Amino acid sequence: MPSRRLQTVCAVIFLLSLWLTNKQEESSLWVLLPTGALVVASFILGDLVNAWWFERHPPVLSAYEKAWLDRFAPYFGHLDPASRKQAESGLARDLIEKEFIHMGEQDIPGEWKLMALAPAAYLGLGFNNVQARRYSRIVFYNHPFPSPNQDYLHISETEHDDGVIILAVPQLEAAHHQASEHFNIALYQWGEVFANLYPVPHHWPTNKTEVLTSCCQVLGTTEAALCQYLGQTALLPVALAVYCAVLHPGVLEAADRYVAHYQTNVR
Repeated sequence: MPSRRLQTVCAVIFLLSLWLTNKQEESSLWVLLPTGALVVASFILGDLVNAWWFERHPPVLSAYEKAWLDRFAPYFGHLDPASRKQAESGLARDLIEKEFIHMGEQDIPGEWKLMALAPAAYLGLGFNNVQARRYSRIVFYNHPFPSPNQDYLHISETEHDDGVIILAVPQLEAAHHQASEHFNIALYQWGEVFANLYPVPHHWPTNKTEVLTSCCQVLGTTEAALCQYLGQTALLPVALAVYCAVLHPGVLEAADRYVAHYQTNVR
């Protein structure tokens, strides 16, 4: 991050001034105060520094990352060239800006980050979407987990107040390496974010049971089986409809219109 590099340079300058200056001399304050103020300013203005830098040097996905999207996120092929370029731009920025936390305290592979963020970029919830920026942290577990809000074992969760998305890695990986056999928990959670940011319009079907039944038919599963897999007691109808609209466009007309309408407005 540009701001971190600037902060490191300012800190080095400050420490160097401490070393070079005799702290007992009153005149040393004229050196320490400006350098200390420089360090403080570098932290306060960090976000502005990043914005200024990336405006002039926008990050781009590597050839590997683009190839990864083609292979493991084929729904990106539904986007027209201009929308795909914007989605990839938001994803490249998010890979830098988001905070990634692994509860097992191990290094986080770049592939996990792509798995977690690709659905957000596709839905228009990448960095270019100001409303979605508050979802700034991605947490990974090596297993199903409980949480303060859901004190039972489950494999994915979104905490809207804290802007945190939590994912179990085995199920996240399975959804990409064996996509036809496993449910994509990252896409489901970003579908929940999408529904939270963009409430459904008045013409949306109000019968949640019908929405869930239709979605489960499209996915070739049942509500009970999907709840058991996720470790949840209930499904989120709109999040599941967004899920179907992304992976199975043209099947659920109401869901397609809903997603397409807001994607267009976001982009």
